[in-house]
Amino acid sequence: MENSLEKAIWLKANQLSFKIGSKYLLKDINLSIENGEFVGILGPNGAGKSTLIKLLSGFLKPFEGEIFINEKKINEYPLAKLAQLRAVMQQHLSMNIGFNVIDVILFGQVSIKSTSSSLMLDTHYHSLKTDSALIEIIELTECNALLNRNIQSLSGGEQQRVHLARTLYQIWSNTSDMVGIFLDEPTSALDLYYQQNLLRLLKNIAKEKKIAICAILHDVNLAALYADRLIVLNNGVVKLDAPPHFVLTHPEFFNWYRLDGGITYHTEHQSIPQIYLKR
Repeated sequence: MENSLEKAIWLKANQLSFKIGSKYLLKDINLSIENGEFVGILGPNGAGKSTLIKLLSGFLKPFEGEIFINEKKINEYPLAKLAQLRAVMQQHLSMNIGFNVIDVILFGQVSIKSTSSSLMLDTHYHSLKTDSALIEIIELTECNALLNRNIQSLSGGEQQRVHLARTLYQIWSNTSDMVGIFLDEPTSALDLYYQQNLLRLLKNIAKEKKIAICAILHDVNLAALYADRLIVLNNGVVKLDAPPHFVLTHPEFFNWYRLDGGITYHTEHQSIPQIYLKR
């Protein structure tokens, strides 16, 4: 039973297309994401990666096709229920109002609770003592020392960690459904330590917590090292959907990225290919 649940499909997209005017940004997308799977979305700039995330998470409506979460069309879920099943960490996040970090993290629960944000924020110190999910997420994302700081005073990397904590907090307590999170370039503002730390965390969350992870990643070597499966987009079309060792060694991979480089292999994980660029 446990093994069948691990292999269960959390999200499925059938014949998904999206266009603006007469121009298709995505065309005939078919994909699925399993429970507890870490899927990386790859592709050059303008391939349609961010648009795909917005469609899969329900923020955009497809021109054609259907999206299912837990075998139910996402447009049939009430918004509050959908918020319990998936959370999204956008690429560009800004807080124009000077909330403290703990307040920002607690916003992850605003969309799924009837209580107002002001009521939630008034009770956050109580939550820090009694909410085991909140405590665990703060520790996992290493936000402990940031809680009382103004979000606007943080570096870009620190803000990324806070928004990851907020995203996780949104779905963390839902233990009755298969859940997942979408991340649009989550490592973009992070130094090497926090890139490694975040991707290790995401891989561990997928494996141990059985949370599906779907992340847009620009560093193909990191994507190959941490993701279970890679989906390559180019010109709005899925070119390849396969494990990392098939993707990076595909004869057309360098053409899709217009790269002048070659293939080597990770010295510790010798089955995982890595890209190198020529000078």
